[in-house]
Amino acid sequence: EGLLKAAASTAGSAEGAAPEKKVEHEALALARRGGMAPRVGFEWLASLLVDSALPAKLREVNPYLPERSAAALESLLAAALMRVSRAGLAARGLGLAEELLELLGQLASGGGDRGALASAIGLKAAALAEVLATRRAHAAESADGKAAYDPRLLLFEFNSNMLLRPQQVDLVRRFLAAFKAGDSLAAPGGVEYPGSLCHQLIMGAGKTTVIAPLLAMMLGTRSRLVVQVVPGALVEMTRGVMRSTFSSLITKPVYTFAFDRADEATPDMLAKLQKAMASRAVVVTDPTSLKSFVLKYVEILQLLELNRLKRAVGGGGGGPRLEQFKTVGECVEAKLVGYTGSAEEAAARMWAGDMPRMGFSPYRDDPEWNQLKDAKGNVLYGTRRTLLGGLWLKFMSPPNWDPSRVEVLANLRQVAPFKEVFQLFRDGVLLLDEVDLLLHPLKSELNWPLGAKEPLDLTLAPRGSPEDPAGSGPLWVGLRWRLSYHVLDALLFCWIKRTTVDRHDHGAARRLLAEVHDAVEQGVAA
Repeated sequence: EGLLKAAASTAGSAEGAAPEKKVEHEALALARRGGMAPRVGFEWLASLLVDSALPAKLREVNPYLPERSAAALESLLAAALMRVSRAGLAARGLGLAEELLELLGQLASGGGDRGALASAIGLKAAALAEVLATRRAHAAESADGKAAYDPRLLLFEFNSNMLLRPQQVDLVRRFLAAFKAGDSLAAPGGVEYPGSLCHQLIMGAGKTTVIAPLLAMMLGTRSRLVVQVVPGALVEMTRGVMRSTFSSLITKPVYTFAFDRADEATPDMLAKLQKAMASRAVVVTDPTSLKSFVLKYVEILQLLELNRLKRAVGGGGGGPRLEQFKTVGECVEAKLVGYTGSAEEAAARMWAGDMPRMGFSPYRDDPEWNQLKDAKGNVLYGTRRTLLGGLWLKFMSPPNWDPSRVEVLANLRQVAPFKEVFQLFRDGVLLLDEVDLLLHPLKSELNWPLGAKEPLDLTLAPRGSPEDPAGSGPLWVGLRWRLSYHVLDALLFCWIKRTTVDRHDHGAARRLLAEVHDAVEQGVAA
């Protein structure tokens, strides 16, 4: 109460002031009483402890506050917060003392198990002694003999009604030192990114409720985004801890970043993250969302690369490109336009560079498309030049091939937001909780297949496969699945003396079956 009165006082500046100034002072006091002028509250005053412009902020609320009083209020405020947090610790010590006295009374009266009571008394006494011996870990004597403290840690202690442990203060300082030291690997252009540090804490040491909120408070700025990544099962709990910590004296918004493969990067998503950074918010997410975002960015870039040669489907575009796609059976024919120089050299460049990069392989089984050669005499498979139709390329049709569904423009619209958000993450701070799970190669993997779907080996009939006599198609379709039965056939032969397929005409097969039978018999006999 005395601190609030000192912050609202105008007596110092009113002494010796002109009569009209005294009237202004009285008017301000009346306006405060009537609710027409802002009044200084303790929570607001405490939040100014971490503000470098504390005297200026006080004078905004009380323009008649003397300068000497504004400078002294900071020390008074720090002393008040220290006393309040120490009073909270004393209250916890008083509770432990009462519980200890109760246990001693039970032991003196002879009630209960004496061994269990003695153990409980020892634990309770140790806890009480720890509370009584607790020192403020971040406060120390400076070189000039004055008391030095960290106002951010003091405000956090007051906000959480606790005193930080020496191990917690030391760990936070180590993280801050690693961050300021920077990474040893410089980015292109000579820009160094913040350093990293990994540290293990036992359960109950406060990594989620103390260390992570402290780092979020200290490292979050209007130009640096703070993102906390936790396992999916802990997102709700972590978000609740952050909101509980930053909901009163230290105010920070807490957002959730969720992203999956079906989502798109939009300007709205970018604007929300930029707003989060500007308000020094904490963004909580899970590893799947973060990995999905990065992999979706990679997928978009890959699709743009794959569609680069097909940009003329919708019109426009310069340089070598494919047009007039025609699907012929299991192949695709496309006209190559926009090239310079000879047709053979243009086709050779396409087959050596862009076509393999897009996953297109030439069709080799049509002699009419294998008549051109490059300057070195190599056959240009899947290439044909017509007298009036120009230069055509023929390649194997990818699964689900449909050039009319190329979404180049939609992908291009996502590139800019992806790039900006990715840069926000790269320039920001990433706090990883339960890092052993987040970076585990098996427990935290994300399968993200890219590109065209390819059939498994030996599932399709190879080229030249004979027809099934039953008329069901190629004989060797699904050979992959038949191989397992073929292997089991040899084992079943050891018991039933016959196989599912007649092998009387295969001498080598009969010899192998006999060897397997003898080996199994020897194993059983042993």
